[in-house]
Amino acid sequence: SLSRSLVLSGSNLMSDDDLIALATDIEGHPDNIAAATLGGATISWMEDRAKVLTGCASGFSVDPNIRALLFIPDSQLSTGKARKMLPEQISHSDASINSGRSALLVHALSSRPELLFAATQDLLHQSYRREAMPKSIDLVNKFRKAGVAAMISGAGPSVLVLHTATKAEHDDLIRSGGDYFKSMDLEISPTGVRIAAV
Repeated sequence: SLSRSLVLSGSNLMSDDDLIALATDIEGHPDNIAAATLGGATISWMEDRAKVLTGCASGFSVDPNIRALLFIPDSQLSTGKARKMLPEQISHSDASINSGRSALLVHALSSRPELLFAATQDLLHQSYRREAMPKSIDLVNKFRKAGVAAMISGAGPSVLVLHTATKAEHDDLIRSGGDYFKSMDLEISPTGVRIAAV
């Protein structure tokens, strides 16, 4: 059974690739399971394997100086609703800029934290979702005007800040969130979930 294969050691242990593929079948995309399974930073994608669309992922280590701070608003937004706010088409220019930023983000996360601000520039989704999360977009813009690498986390409405701030700078970031947002320091785990025999 599946549950048995998840807990037994040795050759019966489900591989990370198999787990990601299985979870993608359930969830529809590999983004969340990739991060939970692999740890660090992950790149996930869908791949056609023998005419079956399969979730795939690869992970890499994050520079140990980078920390994550999440600002959670007192509101919710369904992923489905957020997706419907995106345009059917985007300009070639915006797509080109974001593609370059995606590649730069890998480099920034792995070894060049000073590039995080440039690497987190977005032209593809945040502005289109302003109507559904105006306070979150305002907070992102407030941080970015101050040179802070801030972005909407996933489909929103939470705001993610990646930083190498000192204690005093960190405290200033939290104060900037105001009363509407609950702040949470997130550990960037170098390893994902581990399945062990019991």
